Amino acid sequence: MANRKSSLAKSRSSRSVKQSEAQARKRRVRELLLENLEQRQLLAVGPQLIGIQPNTSDLLTDGSVQTVSPRELVFRFDDAQQIDPNTVAGIRITAAGGDGSFDRFSAESGFGSNGEASIQLTADVPGQGFTVNVSTGDLGAGAAPAISISGSTIAVTLNSNPTSPTTANQLVQAINGSPALLGKITAQLLGGDGNAPLGQRPANEYSPILLTSNNDRQIIPGAVLVGDAPDENEVRVRFAENLPD
Repeated sequence: MANRKSSLAKSRSSRSVKQSEAQARKRRVRELLLENLEQRQLLAVGPQLIGIQPNTSDLLTDGSVQTVSPRELVFRFDDAQQIDPNTVAGIRITAAGGDGSFDRFSAESGFGSNGEASIQLTADVPGQGFTVNVSTGDLGAGAAPAISISGSTIAVTLNSNPTSPTTANQLVQAINGSPALLGKITAQLLGGDGNAPLGQRPANEYSPILLTSNNDRQIIPGAVLVGDAPDENEVRVRFAENLPD
């Protein structure tokens, strides 16, 4: 009987040791997996931009507007970084177009005014494009231009009535006041005579009008320099010529 008890105790002790060893191996595997995951996460995180310092003012903040164009911008990344000079081509500086905003598609047209007026159409939502089909028709004396929209296609019919053809100002007012185009596009008289009659040329000469590109332009710097020690986390961008204010 004593031998059987001793044998059972040894068996239980052996199983306990094996279970402990198995649990230890599992813990070690989990630790290795976590270490590898942390290393991959560290490798996946690139340089973190801390701030941008122009030579003309304090640090830039999101949405800030500068009234004086800088000659130089200093990009500062987190202290742990040593920027590779071969990667600085990834920094791109873009200037807004004439509409003063980024990524909003716009187009300019005289709407058949024989060069007497210029109207700019601008999409209200960045990245959203439209096709504007323009036609003419006698809508009656004093009638406003007809406007409708289907998806991303806008139809505009200019009044060709001899006594009251649609003028540039009337078209701008009609587009900006149209419930169908609310939040879609806006119109602006860029130049010329607001009273100039539109639709004086065949519509196929100025229609369709495509709002599928913007006026943003990329600025090519004169030099892009990585800082010397201990400022390897800085990238200095110098412009080759004065930027417009």
